[in-house]
Amino acid sequence: MANHSQLDAVDGAPRGALDTSLLAAGLVFPALAAGLYFVVYAASPALPALYSACKIAQFALPIVWLLLVARRLPDRALFSARGLAGGAAGGALLAAGVLIFYLLVVRGNDLAAGAAPRIAARLEVLHCATPSRFVALALFLSVAHSFLEEYYWRWFAFGRLRAYLGMGGAVALSSAAFAAHHVFVLHAFIGSDRFPATVLLSFAVAAAGALWAWQYARSRALVPVWVSHALVDLGIMGIGYDLVWGGA
Repeated sequence: MANHSQLDAVDGAPRGALDTSLLAAGLVFPALAAGLYFVVYAASPALPALYSACKIAQFALPIVWLLLVARRLPDRALFSARGLAGGAAGGALLAAGVLIFYLLVVRGNDLAAGAAPRIAARLEVLHCATPSRFVALALFLSVAHSFLEEYYWRWFAFGRLRAYLGMGGAVALSSAAFAAHHVFVLHAFIGSDRFPATVLLSFAVAAAGALWAWQYARSRALVPVWVSHALVDLGIMGIGYDLVWGGA
């Protein structure tokens, strides 16, 4: 067993009521927040402010956990580039698979036709309904937001769950929670009339989360999984652009 000095702040943190409470909140809050800003207040002018507030609260939670529970900084190695080649290759393959599936199965069918106006409507509320603003949003989500998601879901959620459930349980639960908030996102864009498609794509998100958790556990570094995640998100943003402006 590794000694304490070899462990990251997540692995070596003490257990307790505050620890489990913050972890439980971390697993549930993103889905509840996504339900608010993608379903309940999807068309509200307050959407940008609500979205920003929810994201700030979400990504601050692990910092609160660090201050109150772990009380020490993460291992610097978590931010190294070891395993970068594998992360980039895996992300490129996943992104290629997503794009091929879109081009061969989705593009031009009823699912795409229904998703396009829903995406456009949400971009309008977010003040990103022009190609240039969408590209700026896409780059932010693909680069900055993907890193924050990896720090949140793989470093914090998966890392802490592993202390309680072991590798298999941590992969399963963290990936399910990661997919849960995407259910609301997919539902908002696909529509309630195509719920089976939402479920299918949510399982795909969970599978990607499981792959990134496994990759993170092997490399003990965030950079490879961040790069992989960013490449997949860039592919998805390319699909969004094509849906809204591809026929223009």
